[in-house]
Amino acid sequence: MFYVKFKKKLFYKQEKYGGLNIVVFDIPEKYRAKRNWLRSNLLSLDFIMLQKSVWIGKNKLPEEFLKALAELDL
Repeated sequence: MFYVKFKKKLFYKQEKYGGLNIVVFDIPEKYRAKRNWLRSNLLSLDFIMLQKSVWIGKNKLPEEFLKALAELDL
């Protein structure tokens, strides 16, 4: 249900960051849709997967994206 709500929000404006951002998460299997949503958005922000739940990128994490994480309780 929540996945449909956020499906249109896969592409956030990319803005370069002076360093590296590392995103690490542990989302249980029962929240697979949330996990897939997060991975899709990280890919759209040009983050690279180091491991399934460890991503690295040179772009900022947009404020709108961070708000969506909070709404999804991530």
